[in-house]
Amino acid sequence: MTRPKDIEEQEIGWRVFEHVAEMGPEQQLAWLLEFLQLSSDNLWERWPDLRIEAGAFAFGQPQTRPIDISRDDLIGLVRQVSEGVRTLASGREWRLEIPAITKVYLPRVVKGRRGKLQFSGWDSQRAVSDFRTAFLAWVDDLISDRVAGARLRACARPGCGRLFVKKKRGIYCSQRCSQAERNKRYYRSLAKKDRQASRHDRYVAEVKRISPAAAKLVRRRTKENVE
Repeated sequence: MTRPKDIEEQEIGWRVFEHVAEMGPEQQLAWLLEFLQLSSDNLWERWPDLRIEAGAFAFGQPQTRPIDISRDDLIGLVRQVSEGVRTLASGREWRLEIPAITKVYLPRVVKGRRGKLQFSGWDSQRAVSDFRTAFLAWVDDLISDRVAGARLRACARPGCGRLFVKKKRGIYCSQRCSQAERNKRYYRSLAKKDRQASRHDRYVAEVKRISPAAAKLVRRRTKENVE
């Protein structure tokens, strides 16, 4: 007899799978990049929840049971894929070795006119029980996708380098990085006197957040008051 906990896990697995099935390649790639950029500790801590989504992506079916993978193997797998994807984002070659996979072809049946079921070709499914193999095969599908794979980028802001899925002509991973670079270019375009004034204004604003009264006493540094 099925226990209530098992029923709850199956329902969660199906709900997650339905959500995953509606995601296009670009959305899946965005999820993968967020997954790859988690710290080792955060990854393992969140794995009981993440494995439901990761399994649904990799196996193409609802995950109602825990995935058999150790902490070290999971971290090693994520590190391998992360390094490879970052290599691709930099425009270099990445060689991904995937163990042999058996594919099962099943008839595709759709509803035709008047609701009658009719044959509509064949669908293939990977007959894989090993999570590592299934995950790598899924990564291969995403990278090979002509739309999603072509949008893989690393943030152009120096010191960031975060992986992201490019939208339109974007070269930065977030609005924050984009704004920081615009601010930097604007600051560099100012004359020396204007840069000093800009620094002073920022300093006054920081002091004002702590103590409005103290901010009123701040004076701009000059040769006279320095001496």
